[in-house]
Amino acid sequence: MIEKKLFKPEWRKKTEAKCQRCGKSFQAVISEIKRGGGKFCSRACQRYDFKIKYKGRNYNLKKEADRVFLNARRRGEIIAALYCSQCGSNSNVQGHHDDYALPLVVRWLCGRCHQAVHAAK
Repeated sequence: MIEKKLFKPEWRKKTEAKCQRCGKSFQAVISEIKRGGGKFCSRACQRYDFKIKYKGRNYNLKKEADRVFLNARRRGEIIAALYCSQCGSNSNVQGHHDDYALPLVVRWLCGRCHQAVHAAK
């Protein structure tokens, strides 16, 4: 019977690197660095960077504003508008927060105008 050589992670060549988020030194795999990886010392630092990059610095504030707004709609404190405040369309009207610190103050926009507002930011 022929024995297979199993790949062992410790065979991978490593080098000293510095975490982009916290600045801590760690051992990064050279092949990962060549592919654009090996930038973070842990999954926690990597997740934090992902949230900032793809969800924005106001991500938690946005989530909280959305939660407060949706709960108010469920309780009937806020009634959705029938028409877009910009173009007057009655198709796919959505609430848009101009300021997440004021979760109950929204502008009612159709899907197209809502995308345009976010694209302009």
